[in-house]
Amino acid sequence: MNSTHPTTKGFTQPHFVAAQKSAAGFTLVEMLVAITILLISVISPLGIMIKAMGTAITAREELIAVYLAEEGIEVAHYLRDNAALAYIDAGAGPTDSAWGWAEPINVFVHTNCFDPDRGCAVDIQSPKFKPCSEAVGCKLYEKNGQYVHDSSDAALTLYTRKVYMKNGTDNVEIRVEVTWDSQIFGGGHTLKVQSYIYNQYELPTTP
Repeated sequence: MNSTHPTTKGFTQPHFVAAQKSAAGFTLVEMLVAITILLISVISPLGIMIKAMGTAITAREELIAVYLAEEGIEVAHYLRDNAALAYIDAGAGPTDSAWGWAEPINVFVHTNCFDPDRGCAVDIQSPKFKPCSEAVGCKLYEKNGQYVHDSSDAALTLYTRKVYMKNGTDNVEIRVEVTWDSQIFGGGHTLKVQSYIYNQYELPTTP
């Protein structure tokens, strides 16, 4: 009697081969899914990190712009204070206006400062305000840790700073504008800071 059981062989072997093929196909799908998840888990944080770095650089640019604008205001006050005190010490009498120490006005303050279409330049190394044509177009250069309108032995920065002035009834309005192009997100940016200078110096009265 034949005991090879062809029926069992006929079903068992094909069933085993099919199981092998199914298992191999499922493993490939698992690998693809795992790779996809891995890529997502790596790329997503990388994108967030790149965006965070860009935001940090932009914030730094804005912080420097705020500093430069405030510096322009402070230099304006400093020059006025020094010149006004010298004006009074010379016995010239009380100033006639908030900016009376600048007579004639182009001694300390160039007429372009009062032109809303031009503006003027000033930096921490400058003894007076000057037109942008004499200050490398009002562009700022970094030199020995300072931002100046002097291109000699200095590195060009992103920033341009202009000072605008306007006479009021009892004051002079000082407006400083700093402009720059962002390194990361591009596009032009402008920051404006405004202050006022009042006529607060008078000669002491003699008894």
